[in-house]
Amino acid sequence: MKKRIRYVGYSPDLSHPADRRRIALLGDSEDFEIVSPTSINFECTLLTPNANLMWYLKNKQGRPVYLDIVDGYLGTVRNPLEDLARNILRSYQKMSYWGSITYTNHLKRCIRQVDGCVVASVEQLSSIRHLNQNISVISDCHVELSRITYNPERRGILWQGFGSNLKHLLHIAPELDLVIRKSDLSLFVMTERSYKKFGNLVYNQETMKLLRRKFPKSFERVEFVDWSIPNFTKTAEKSGLGIIPITPDDRFAQMKAENKLLEFFSVGLPVLTSETPAYQRVFDEVGHGDNCVSGGKWGERIEAVMSDSSKRVKMQMAGSDYIRSFHQKQSKVEKWRRVFEER
Repeated sequence: MKKRIRYVGYSPDLSHPADRRRIALLGDSEDFEIVSPTSINFECTLLTPNANLMWYLKNKQGRPVYLDIVDGYLGTVRNPLEDLARNILRSYQKMSYWGSITYTNHLKRCIRQVDGCVVASVEQLSSIRHLNQNISVISDCHVELSRITYNPERRGILWQGFGSNLKHLLHIAPELDLVIRKSDLSLFVMTERSYKKFGNLVYNQETMKLLRRKFPKSFERVEFVDWSIPNFTKTAEKSGLGIIPITPDDRFAQMKAENKLLEFFSVGLPVLTSETPAYQRVFDEVGHGDNCVSGGKWGERIEAVMSDSSKRVKMQMAGSDYIRSFHQKQSKVEKWRRVFEER
C-alpha cells in the first residue's frame, strides 16, 4: 500500500519548480501518493515555508509533520528590519506568525517542532543542524529536462530563472554588454515577460524594457524567451554556455543550493557560475573548480571560455557524468523514503 503524504507546497497543481523537482517525483513512484492539504486520509504531512506552519504543527493529529526548506533562509545574518518586514508580509499572507517578531525566529521555532526537516544542500544543513536532530539533504531532481546533443560551435549564452532573479544577471550587464558585442555572441534570457517586485505584491516590471536599458550596446543580440520546459531544451540547443551570476552582496542568494547548476548539467550545457559555497563545492567535485567566477571578471571569463571549444566540451561531459553518478531519480526517491521511515 502506498504511503499517503499530505503536502502543502508552492502550487496547488505541483507546477511550481520546487514542487515539480522535489515532490512530484514521489507521486510517480510505487511507494508514495501525494494528497492535497485538505485531505483527511494521510499518514504524514510534508510542509514548505509557503504553508501556515504553526497551524499544521498545532493540528498534527498524532501524525508526523516534516518540513522541506529549499532556500537558505537561516544561512546568513539578516538585517533585523528586513527580517521584521519579511515576517509582517508573510504573516499577512498566513505564511508566518506575528508573535515570532522576525521571520528567522518563526522558522527556527518551526524547525525545532517538526519531526524531521529536509534541506537542499550541505551548506544549509550546517546552518540549522543544531535545531533538529533529524535533518536530511536532498537536492532537486531534473528528470523533466531532456538532454541535448551539445554543439560547441554555438555562440549563444543562456541565462534562465524567475523574473525576480534578473537582478543577478543585470549585476554583470555592463561587462556582458561589452563582451557580447566584441566577441560576436548572443544572449538568451529565458524568464517571465513581466514580474512583480517587493515580495511579489506590487510594481509590475516589464522584462524587455529592462533588458533594452541595461544592454544598450548589444540589445539586438539579446533574445527574450518565455520560460518553459520545452523552451529550456530548445534554447540550450542553440547555446554554447550557460551562466549563473549571483550578486555578491545578496546574502540570501549566496546561500542557495546547487539546484540551478544541476539544471544546466542535466540538460547537457557547460556553465559558469558565481563563486558561492554550493557552486564551488560541486565544481570542485567534478574537477572544474575554476568554473566559478570571482570578482568582476565575468566578461574576461566568458570571452576565454567561448574561445575554447575543447574546454567547454570537457566541462559539459564532466557535468553530465556528475548527474549520472549522483543525481538519478531513483536515488532521490530512496532518500525521501528514508526521511519518512526514520521516525
